[in-house]
Amino acid sequence: MIPISPSNLAKYRECPFHYQGIYVTKQVKYPENEAMRRGSMLHSCLEQACKQQAVDWPAKETAVLDYCLPIIGLIHRLMDGGWTVHIEHEAAVNADGSQAGWWQADFLRSKIDVAALSPGKDRALLWDWKSGKTPGNPDQFYLNAFSLVPEWGAIPYEAWFVYFDQKRVEQHSIKLPFTNLALVGESHWKGSALEPLVKSVRDLKAAWVTNDWPKTPNRGCRWCLMDCEYRGR
Repeated sequence: MIPISPSNLAKYRECPFHYQGIYVTKQVKYPENEAMRRGSMLHSCLEQACKQQAVDWPAKETAVLDYCLPIIGLIHRLMDGGWTVHIEHEAAVNADGSQAGWWQADFLRSKIDVAALSPGKDRALLWDWKSGKTPGNPDQFYLNAFSLVPEWGAIPYEAWFVYFDQKRVEQHSIKLPFTNLALVGESHWKGSALEPLVKSVRDLKAAWVTNDWPKTPNRGCRWCLMDCEYRGR
């Protein structure tokens, strides 16, 4: 089994068969289109701006810069105020809950656009830049938080998903009830906000064992490259 990440778990939830084609058999490449390339370019510009580096900002994207500048300014003030701030942070965790190197992790890997730890190490703030219109999935935030636990502990985590095209911010927060997502029993999560996430992780781990990857029609079928009866619909 490859390490879980917010993106590959979302792909599994969307369609296990498509997940198999990308991550197991690798018969198809992860889809990329013009919107994704634009998002990657803007993420790179925002990363440079957060790092206080010179940015060659595209003239046609000044509206994005104008919207994000106050947030970037806040991040810079946190840096000046003694917060530990990581830009484009790679966090990885082993199945036993220990911190791991990115390529050595055997359970969870998560890339976080901006992660900030308070001077008292009792509060963490996360930001994620988003160019699409799809509503954010809080499970991305939960996985980001769990990936930071070996470094920062099971402290309160807050996150802001910044939809710069829509000029809106979506906020999430959590105080983790347990520290190791890989070893969670049913009693820990039943009825909590984490229930859907833990169930998806459990199902994905089982799929790697049983090699069961059901086809699930979804809005991405129109562009999917898998050989499937739902393709193109």
